[in-house]
Amino acid sequence: MVSPLFSSVIKSHSDIITKQSDIVKGFINQADAKITEAQHFIKEAYLVLEALRKCTIKEDILDNPQLKNAVLFASGLSQKAQGHLSTSDLDKIVESTIDKLGKRFKSEILFRYLLTAGDSLGGTMRNLAGSTAQILVVEDGRR
Repeated sequence: MVSPLFSSVIKSHSDIITKQSDIVKGFINQADAKITEAQHFIKEAYLVLEALRKCTIKEDILDNPQLKNAVLFASGLSQKAQGHLSTSDLDKIVESTIDKLGKRFKSEILFRYLLTAGDSLGGTMRNLAGSTAQILVVEDGRR
């Protein structure tokens, strides 16, 4: 039984079944959005990679603001959290993180950066999917 609230829109169960073509269209739109949203992370990852290639020792990272930011990002420390810490505190976190990464610290930084970027991209995409669903279901249903 359909609620009286929806009875003008939903006449039978087939009215709420998504067409295969709409499912495919949704996945294509989502893939396109991921490609677009990922561009920033990809560009930044290449810059991090280039800067890491120039490092010979761990201390080189401490002298490079871009790499320090990459290590902080890779460690999962948000911009908001960083705002509550002094430069000295942030340097200690970077040093501690680098020390824990071992001999392969350069590749570890890059891989951890990419993992964190992927997690951030996933959150962005979940928010986009939710807002898109709201527009398609709620707002389009009002028309």
